[in-house]
Amino acid sequence: MLKVGVTPWSHPDEWNHVRELVLNRDREALQYFQVWRSRSVRLPVGIEITAALLEASSDFTNSLSLSMGINRFINHVSHLGMNIYGFSKLYSAAEALGIPEWIVDVRHDATHGQMPSLYMLRSAFDTCWSWILLNYWEHKKVCESSEVISERLPHLLDLYMYLKIYNIWGTTSLSSIASEEAVYSHIHGLWASSIQINGNNLLKYSVKQALECVSVELEKLNASPLEVARTLVEEELLVPPQEFLQSLLKDGEEDSDCVELPKILISVWRNIIESIDHKIGARHLVDCLVDKIGQDYVEESVKEYSSAWVVEITEGMAGRSNNLKLKTDHGCTLASLESWLATPNRLIQMLLPCFAGLVCLKGKSVSLLDQLISAAINETDSKSKYDKEKVFSIDDIGVNNNVDVSKKESLKDSSESNGMISSTWIRQPDSQWSRGKLYKTFPGQTWDSLWLPDSCTWEHPKLSEGQVEDDICGGLEVEAVKVLWPGQKRPLPSDSDSNDVPAFYRNEVVNTKKQFTPKKKRSKRS
Repeated sequence: MLKVGVTPWSHPDEWNHVRELVLNRDREALQYFQVWRSRSVRLPVGIEITAALLEASSDFTNSLSLSMGINRFINHVSHLGMNIYGFSKLYSAAEALGIPEWIVDVRHDATHGQMPSLYMLRSAFDTCWSWILLNYWEHKKVCESSEVISERLPHLLDLYMYLKIYNIWGTTSLSSIASEEAVYSHIHGLWASSIQINGNNLLKYSVKQALECVSVELEKLNASPLEVARTLVEEELLVPPQEFLQSLLKDGEEDSDCVELPKILISVWRNIIESIDHKIGARHLVDCLVDKIGQDYVEESVKEYSSAWVVEITEGMAGRSNNLKLKTDHGCTLASLESWLATPNRLIQMLLPCFAGLVCLKGKSVSLLDQLISAAINETDSKSKYDKEKVFSIDDIGVNNNVDVSKKESLKDSSESNGMISSTWIRQPDSQWSRGKLYKTFPGQTWDSLWLPDSCTWEHPKLSEGQVEDDICGGLEVEAVKVLWPGQKRPLPSDSDSNDVPAFYRNEVVNTKKQFTPKKKRSKRS
């Protein structure tokens, strides 16, 4: 039976964010606790304890504030001990939960007797804080977080792409793909790791049914549209490897001289792209593609196909695409244009008309931008016109002063024609680099002026009235004990300590992603 619970936090990421604030003892977490109190009648006792201690940590010189936090901590803990173990005394409950007895004494003294010293209050506070972190927050990270989504999302989208391709090709049964061992093994591995239904038996489904299952899992994953857009661009999904792209081309498409996206690839991702556009706008997908185009390590062919995607998407945003039906109120502004042109190259210059059309930029403004990009590209290209493998010497950056002006000009022309770097730098003779020229001293300057005289002494910190010297220190170093709650088993010591070895020292096999090319039977050309 499915159990449904209502939580004060709206999303697992919100909980994990607050958890990080608490682990860093950031008082900003109190603002979230106040919002959670407005959403719920009662908060979990671990959060109430944490809120009490964080409120007390505003001033570590205030004995009253610290004693109040410790008092509330012990009161909450005593209720835990009474409800779980049935103890009626504070000392028994504290002992069962691994809280030192002297903490209870501090609480009793602050409540019924004389206020303990600031040193003892700080020590008790640090012990209580360590206890709540160890026994509540350190193992309370919500599993269904962005890390889990980022792990499953690429596999589901990859599986979606393969099944969508075979569905478009008209393949009905998955058993007919089994003859392609590499492709079927890849699909089966993605299915087994991403889909948890009916024993993961892939052959029970048709291609269409399996595709519907993957679509349902993508909806249940509830990944953010921006993360979906980034995954499509970064995981070689919008632009698969070249061999994969060639297998998607129809007869006649491969004879085109310009870079064009295969029609089937656009059909594969049409629904995903339109969904992203409906939720946050397709311009965010354009942002990811432009970032890909501007990266130096990306292959040129990948950049060209990414540019083709930018053209297709911007045409859809302008209402001129027959393949993508996107919103025309796309929300692109001049700030968007500036971010797209931030890393200029030849492909960005080719895409300038597409970008300018989205922000209603025309005429002279577009021409000026084109000239500006040309200047930036030429500036970077001028650095690469020389032979990068040639090793230049000092003689290549200038000529001697003794040569007359006419000879300098002829040498400059010959150096440029020979691929040498032309420069107005002048080589200085060795006599200019004598030791006396480089190091200069001032009369009477010594290192002694930089040191304090021997007569200087360090002052002791001033103590306030009634404060002893121990009060200026932090507190006792007390190690908190992890509680073994009812129903939990104590972990057995491991025979091998291989887990203590860092990952980069282990002899483990790293799984690398491989792309397998789907194959479709084609009719022979007449």
